[in-house]
Amino acid sequence: ASFMSISWSCAYAVQLIYWYDLSSLRLLAIPWLIVMVLYYILIQYFHSAGTVILAYIYALFTDSLWDIFYLSSGILTTTIFIPMVALFQKNSTKVQVQSAATAGFISTFIFYFLEKNGILQRFQPEWLSDTGLGYIMWGFLVSFVAYSATKKLRKSGTR
Repeated sequence: ASFMSISWSCAYAVQLIYWYDLSSLRLLAIPWLIVMVLYYILIQYFHSAGTVILAYIYALFTDSLWDIFYLSSGILTTTIFIPMVALFQKNSTKVQVQSAATAGFISTFIFYFLEKNGILQRFQPEWLSDTGLGYIMWGFLVSFVAYSATKKLRKSGTR
């Protein structure tokens, strides 16, 4: 439904531009706009298809909706917190923020399945193992290490 909504919204926007201004200069831009809209429709299609495939693979390894709730909470914590804090720091770079978010996302998945299968409990304190949320702490630590390690790669700011 969202795919159709996005594609029809784009088509409607192109149609409005086409009929609103019939000058010859604007008409030359229409084929370019149509190509761009079709390009973005295809990107949305493959993005949606890829998301469905990843969700199916993830569903094969989950027991209940609680797994999805816990994992989504961990992903939000490890991928959003550091970029939000970085917005308020003048010396943060785009590379730092992107590496922190990417490392947090990937490591949260890895640590989640390690904790779910009991492998992570051997390496963490008992109080953390009892909560079942150790994967968030480890994912956050990996995210922070990635943010700190890329500090020397200063090319452009976060703004």
